[in-house]
Amino acid sequence: FFVRLFGSKPLPAEMDPCTRAEGAAALQATSDSSGAGRVYCLRWHVLTIWLLSGFVNQSMWLSFAPVVNPCSKMYNVPRIFFSSFASCGTVTYIPGTWWLSKMLEKSDLRRVVLSASAMTVLGVVLRFLAHAALQPLAPRFGYAVLFIGQCLVGIGAPAYLQNPVLFGEIWFSQKDRDLISSVGMLLPLVGQGFGSFFTIMCVRTEDAAGLTTFLGIQMAVSI
Repeated sequence: FFVRLFGSKPLPAEMDPCTRAEGAAALQATSDSSGAGRVYCLRWHVLTIWLLSGFVNQSMWLSFAPVVNPCSKMYNVPRIFFSSFASCGTVTYIPGTWWLSKMLEKSDLRRVVLSASAMTVLGVVLRFLAHAALQPLAPRFGYAVLFIGQCLVGIGAPAYLQNPVLFGEIWFSQKDRDLISSVGMLLPLVGQGFGSFFTIMCVRTEDAAGLTTFLGIQMAVSI
């Protein structure tokens, strides 16, 4: 069901949750640059899933920012190695944008979002395993796996940051598209701040105590 939600083709009638009684009130005839179309009330469910996926993806970026010093000691790496986590999203944005353009050429928004979600989950799982399992045995190797996980999350980020307009054009009427685009661009940025704040609430900044639990929570929410 989730796989079919993000297709660019109109949904079959049986997938639309509107009742027959709602009829024309729920399936509104609209007109846009491509001609007449329909707006399904299921669009709000799809929007919620898409926004939450982008929120979770972006909440990963600043999760290590408050605990740079203890983490650098824990992994036996220079402090800048963890400070760079906040900016590595800028570097991975380039291959992520290339990947996004190729995916949109050959596929549709559905597969793009599914692929980005899969990269987010894989990246978060690698981060958790690196800290919980590898760091006690081989700190520097654990950091390498942690960094790979962070980069995977970053490559999937453009799927959420660059697609609000495309998402609005596929699922919403012309009068709603400005609002959807604004919300789609703003919420991932809120996710970045939430990730940093959540770290402060769950992890002791002096020695990074509680970081394993924090990364486990992030992994569970992502999955």
